[in-house]
Amino acid sequence: MTYDEPAIQLSNGLATPEDDHDPETPIPLASKIIHKFYEPIILLVSLIGATKAGSKPPLSDTSLNEGLSQEQLFHAFVNKLAHLCAYAKGNETVTSFTVLQDSSNGGQVYYLFAANDETREDLEGTADYVRKLLRRVSQAPKDMMQLESVRKTLLRDVLLFNKPRIGVYLRKLQEQAAKCLEMCATDETSANQLVSEHLNNILNTDNSDAFKTAGSFMTVSEAEHLKYVTTIIELLIKLERSEAEPVIKSRAEEGRMMPGVKSKECWSKFLHTVMRIRAYPQSVKFMLLARRNWPQLFDNNPVVSFLPSSSKIPKPVREKSLKAENIVNRMTRKEKEKVIFKDFVRRLQAFDLDKRIADEYAEDSFQPRVHSEILILNYLWNNHGLEGGGIDPTVFFNGWRYIGSSKPMCRLCSYYFEEHRSGVGHRECHGNLYPAWRFPDVLPWQGDAGTNARQIMVDRVLQRVRKNAFEIVRKKITPVYKEQDSNTFTEAVTLDDRWAMTMSRCISPATVERSTSPAAGERNIRPATVKKSIRRETVDEITALMGQMAVRADFDQDDHDDEIGGARL
Repeated sequence: MTYDEPAIQLSNGLATPEDDHDPETPIPLASKIIHKFYEPIILLVSLIGATKAGSKPPLSDTSLNEGLSQEQLFHAFVNKLAHLCAYAKGNETVTSFTVLQDSSNGGQVYYLFAANDETREDLEGTADYVRKLLRRVSQAPKDMMQLESVRKTLLRDVLLFNKPRIGVYLRKLQEQAAKCLEMCATDETSANQLVSEHLNNILNTDNSDAFKTAGSFMTVSEAEHLKYVTTIIELLIKLERSEAEPVIKSRAEEGRMMPGVKSKECWSKFLHTVMRIRAYPQSVKFMLLARRNWPQLFDNNPVVSFLPSSSKIPKPVREKSLKAENIVNRMTRKEKEKVIFKDFVRRLQAFDLDKRIADEYAEDSFQPRVHSEILILNYLWNNHGLEGGGIDPTVFFNGWRYIGSSKPMCRLCSYYFEEHRSGVGHRECHGNLYPAWRFPDVLPWQGDAGTNARQIMVDRVLQRVRKNAFEIVRKKITPVYKEQDSNTFTEAVTLDDRWAMTMSRCISPATVERSTSPAAGERNIRPATVKKSIRRETVDEITALMGQMAVRADFDQDDHDDEIGGARL
């Protein structure tokens, strides 16, 4: 079922999904346009793969040490809620949320979410889970000293719902802790003894055997799962407060500076997994703190709705798409650019560029679908878009136009948001480029206006992708290879001495004014920013409770796990 359904109207014109509506058949993109779009994406991913090298930067360590606006904290809350819903590893459960409000109906709050690739049954299960979380938070006492029992109950719900993902983390934690312990055994120093004590505590926890092999954790009972995970969380919090934590962080940083040295890699991987597990109790604490600022988000039975995941389209591949030179011929009409680019891709044949292109097309994961952020943005645009451009801010909670996600935004989603110019904020981009991405559907009821608007977006995003590819040659920009969304790396390409190291980053439309003027009929709405100061004592409370929580645009303490396929630009 497609997600882009006609909507019912509430008293103030606020639209919500009509779950029982039978959608119309989408209007497909022409085959020529599909190939025109995906060829440069596959080429770009293959170019990155043919020139990858480098080391990982350190994990983000942004803390709440400066005044934050109410809106920034709200963004953090939405991201945290999405994080608590992405219950399994991989692309499928990546989740996005927006929070709407009906001002003419007593300020009724509506939570609308979407996931990359889940069944309706799974989405309904997530909706029930979110309702339970919101209800528990609404019943929490205002006295912080009495919140412990509520916090434990919330954490229990979260750990059970996220059992598939957490089970993977626990297995990795044991593997990585064992490798780090081996490293400590090579030299009997006081630092190694200190770290070894914590590692041994992790490895010798009761029921640890149930989490040593892939999938074995799924056979563990709920009671055993909760007991083991809770114990591990307590040990990791104890580690965070100990003198061993700085030692581990220092070694993780050293490992990132020495790429390819296997004996050093375990520390950064171990620390990454530790932070992923710690994120769950941190997110729960943030939920409770959010109620202090915005009780209306939890009280009066907020409505929770979802948009169905999109369908996948068949692999857009044809014989002439498998050669780099053929793709370059169709990417530009400028002969000078063609000559330069062709020379570049010919030299990369030494790195099996054409084979890499064929392999990318053959990937099982290459089944393009609409990402969750785009599902929500497109729904809001279709139902609350303004004639002059942008999306009506009055339908959002407190007028804060924002779509939060369980992980940072991918490169193509970032391009789509920037070029859409809707005024809706989003989570920061991690820079990874995933070919298994597509544009939202256009339905017959949207008419020519819908197909024309989609074509404008295709052209805009395609232009950005082509620009990336040409910059690799024209500006000698080094591609940045993706390993983990929270741990990527860059280093100079070593094809010849002319390559110089340069980082290409995503640019958020919320922070950069566009310098180009829109073509006739195009929308160019810049996001509005709301900068209300927040009480200093609230920031101090959150800092004390959550420690090194990253609450910028991307809030890096959330889960940034690998997606299948893709590369970092």
